[in-house]
Amino acid sequence: MTSSPTSIVTLRDAVVLVGGFPLLSGVNLDLDEGTLSVVTGANGAGKTSLLRLIGGLVGLSSGTGVASGIDLASGDLRELRRRVGWLGHEGSFYDDLAPKRISSSPRRRSGDRSMRSPESWSALVSPVAIRR
Repeated sequence: MTSSPTSIVTLRDAVVLVGGFPLLSGVNLDLDEGTLSVVTGANGAGKTSLLRLIGGLVGLSSGTGVASGIDLASGDLRELRRRVGWLGHEGSFYDDLAPKRISSSPRRRSGDRSMRSPESWSALVSPVAIRR
């Protein structure tokens, strides 16, 4: 699949299936590098599934897609995840992220609860972008 020189994400007839159920079907999308885009829609419309696809958290079942130069059907999704910042509205961890690594972090072991409020998250999160 070819994309324009400024395209950071390109999807053509993208389909994502989980357990045989289509989370996304027939999606076409071009996102150019350096632009700001907003994804809107009703509950269950596929907004989170779209972002999970672009972020390498789920694979492409059919159609074609490229994000940050990585093929979403056959490329290295682990490498894509290294390039994409993800801050969802709920816990969305990589399938290969060990829960023990999360629960054994020094901050967690010390009982530090300072990062529980949204106001404190800015200490951890800065603006992110997809890198080439």
